[in-house]
Amino acid sequence: MKFFRIFKNKDFINLKTLREELSKQSLDLSVELIRNMSSHLYAKQKNVSKDTLFVAIRQKNGVGRLNRRFISNKGGCYFSLALADKKENALAAVPVISVAIATVLSGYMEGVSVKWPNDILVKGKKICGILCSSCVHKTVISAGINLWNDISALGDSATSFYAQGAHKGVTRASLIARIISEYYKLSTVDFEIVRKEYDRLLNIVGKKVTVSRKNGVVEGRVKGLDKNGFLILQSALGQEYTIAEGDVTVN
Repeated sequence: MKFFRIFKNKDFINLKTLREELSKQSLDLSVELIRNMSSHLYAKQKNVSKDTLFVAIRQKNGVGRLNRRFISNKGGCYFSLALADKKENALAAVPVISVAIATVLSGYMEGVSVKWPNDILVKGKKICGILCSSCVHKTVISAGINLWNDISALGDSATSFYAQGAHKGVTRASLIARIISEYYKLSTVDFEIVRKEYDRLLNIVGKKVTVSRKNGVVEGRVKGLDKNGFLILQSALGQEYTIAEGDVTVN
């Protein structure tokens, strides 16, 4: 009951609080609050005439990479940003939002890192998942962050703001606004700056890994990220591979 008591008393979220926090960051976005649906699936279906933020109270059908389902309890931070009239490389958007989230989270806690291709970790435990999609006339950038929500069902593989003791003074509305603001700032700089910061945060640079893909397995040492958001691996024979997607295991 502890998680839900905190959620009810200290982190009430509605359109008014969202708009107030976005205004503090000088962000002019349309905003829509969703009760139970995946913000990513909802944003993909909606026609938007301007950049629009969709925030879910909870997600009964939370969806991640490769259509994997995940727990989205009340008290978590679940949002999608639909960029209007922009059909960008969704893979290239991942490092930008990853660095934005990692930058903001680093202001609250230590040990923040990136796990390729779409997770943010704190001291080796997952605190955030990211999903980006290119759609007709828009790109949808989504994230799910463990804030106040109960993560006990996830065992020792996950953490949250509450578990890290970093929850004082944090609300979902303020956290989302800070992340969106940081994303827009990073999206205007040279991607090379973002790429270097992503490489610094990447927790597997220099390590030997195995990447499992739909069409097979690749092994090698991680060199970092390329300009398209692909992972660069170097084999034992010195051959380089660029990998768009897969599940990474450190050897």
